[in-house]
Amino acid sequence: MNFRPLVFTAFLTLGPSVTGLCMENDRLDHDERSRVGHLYSKVIRDKEVQNARVDYEASAKGYHDVLREAMIKRDPEVESALKKIKRNPGLLAEAIWEKRNNDVLNNLHLPVDRLKGNDRKVWNHAMGKLREKEMTKAFGKRLEDNYHAQAKLRKKQIQIMRDFKNEAMRKLVEIDGKVKPLLEKLTNNATKKTPENSGTAEAATEEVDSAAVIPMPMPSEDDGC
Repeated sequence: MNFRPLVFTAFLTLGPSVTGLCMENDRLDHDERSRVGHLYSKVIRDKEVQNARVDYEASAKGYHDVLREAMIKRDPEVESALKKIKRNPGLLAEAIWEKRNNDVLNNLHLPVDRLKGNDRKVWNHAMGKLREKEMTKAFGKRLEDNYHAQAKLRKKQIQIMRDFKNEAMRKLVEIDGKVKPLLEKLTNNATKKTPENSGTAEAATEEVDSAAVIPMPMPSEDDGC
């Protein structure tokens, strides 16, 4: 499964996580964002960085191939779902986060499998009552609303950049017709030389985000930063 997530799918879009909380507490100021963004654009085409990217993606593909085979071995009927995930990589993260969110409702990410007999019955009974509380229903709605809101924002962000880029190129040609062959040359050059998921502002962002998502680890009980 060669997963190539869309921007902010997986880690950043699908439900709140402690990773997200850590990010909120460690936000970059304007100068830091400017410096990081500038340096990223400078080094992303460096040969050693590109070579490392190729190695990374090959490793990620190997991970997903093993993950895929392990899942099919345990449940062959999952193969049709995995084909959908291959076409839309964000579905993997969505499934993982849905499981994680459900685990919060079922066991608060605590190792409840250690509870046996009557202890487990007591726990299950109390959790059943908790799920009926308004706070729990509100939690579920917040997760769902957050997912849809961020997905919509991400889509809007991509469209805004794309619209501006297209309009800007048209306007450049209006300003000076001599720019048209230059744009064609630059566009063709970018198509030939830049790797997949790069070469435009939004695609460059995808490179950053896919690096944060591939390979996608299964949620753990350790929620520390």
